[in-house]
Parts: sequence; C-alpha cells; structure tokens
Amino acid sequence: MNSYPESTPVVKTRTGRFAGTENAQGTKTFRGIPYARFNGRWRKLLELPDSGELFDARCTGPACPQVEVNPDWVKGIDRIRFDEENCFHLDISTSDTEQKKPVFVYIHGGANICGGTFNLEMSTERFVDACPGIVSVIFN
Repeated sequence: MNSYPESTPVVKTRTGRFAGTENAQGTKTFRGIPYARFNGRWRKLLELPDSGELFDARCTGPACPQVEVNPDWVKGIDRIRFDEENCFHLDISTSDTEQKKPVFVYIHGGANICGGTFNLEMSTERFVDACPGIVSVIFN
C-alpha cells in the first residue's frame, strides 16, 4: 500500500479513492483515473466495479497506441508509454474538491500520431490555474 503525506488531496468515487497532487496555486490534480475496463480491441468497454481501494492518481496513464512520435513535437511526450491498449483514463483538476463547478472537457488532438493526456502545454492543471472556477477534464 502506498503511503501519502497527510496534505495529499484524496477524492472518493464509486470506483475508488484517488490520491492526487496539489500545486502552489492550490490546484488539485488527479491523473490516470480509469473510466472503463478494456475488453479487447474493437469490443465494447466494460463498466468498472465498485471499490473502496485507494489508487495512486499522481501520474497520467499510458497513451493509446500511436505511430512513433518525434519528442520535439510535444512537451512531455518522452515520459509516456504508447504500447498499452488499456488507455481509458481521465486526468482531472480543480481548485476545490467540495464545490460543484462548471466542467471544461478538453478533447486532445494529435491525428493519432501524437495526442493524449500527456501534453504538458494542454494539461488540466494549467487550465484550472488560469481559471480556478472550473473542473478541467481530459481523456484518452
């Protein structure tokens, strides 16, 4: 089991508890949160089971399979795996986990060659730092 500092932000959902990060501006970010279970290529995704388990949500999950990418194209691409078909996850940021807020969903581009939640220029954290009154979501 992971141990986290007492100040670590944790959110509870039907599918588990997620321990994230908090930056200097107070933005809380939860990365790599699964939203479905992989059921094989080109098959319907499966619903996640209910869980009370604590998950590490400090790192984004793998990107969907893509062609080999030039690391100069996208900042942060060098730290991501591209060989995982089970890539169905969200990155979510907010300034306050207790209040309801408008939700901004960013759908990444990339033309199936360099897209995913890993792009540091378009991270959920950056959107909330710029506009603290929202919840920002990006998904693979």
